[in-house]
Amino acid sequence: MNARQSSVDWVDAVWDVACVVCRVSGATLCEACAVRVVSSAPVTREIAGLEVTALGGYRNELRTLIRAAKAGRSPQSVSRLSPAIRRLIPLDATIAVPMPSSRGGFRQRGWSLAGRVARMTGLPVRDVLTFSNPRTQRGLTADDRWSGRSMILRGRHGLSGHFVVLVDDVCTTGATLTNARRALEAHCVTVVGAVVLASVSP
Repeated sequence: MNARQSSVDWVDAVWDVACVVCRVSGATLCEACAVRVVSSAPVTREIAGLEVTALGGYRNELRTLIRAAKAGRSPQSVSRLSPAIRRLIPLDATIAVPMPSSRGGFRQRGWSLAGRVARMTGLPVRDVLTFSNPRTQRGLTADDRWSGRSMILRGRHGLSGHFVVLVDDVCTTGATLTNARRALEAHCVTVVGAVVLASVSP
């Protein structure tokens, strides 16, 4: 955890006492909104042979929560979803690998939402992936997302013999997750699935 993320969490605990979804005072994610976020059935998609399971669709309270976290408004509130995320993890998964942030996104926030979700899985986390071209995906077409998201592994990955679950915040086209799987399998790493907070309907 870096100094900026620690500062964000400290501010959550001390100053932000309103629900980021409904703005009712008392908690950064109130009990009613937390229940609504996890009450819908998980969404599962198969993308290029990869099973991607989401806590829900990218809409309503879940969408508001994710957008608030990415904007730096109480990102710690997402941690309330940890028990629900853990229920989605494939039983044979032994390592969680978060998707890398774009360079601009990480520079703006100083932390990664995908990395935070990966820690919520309860599995050991290996942050080993990076984009070969780390530009943002914002504003790109679906075709551009697929062609521009190739990845490489950083250094010695230490994943031999492990079963990896990929983790991200939102799955849109699945390009990021698919390219992550390709990068890992090129190094003989077994990917058993992917888990995300929300899935955008194709």
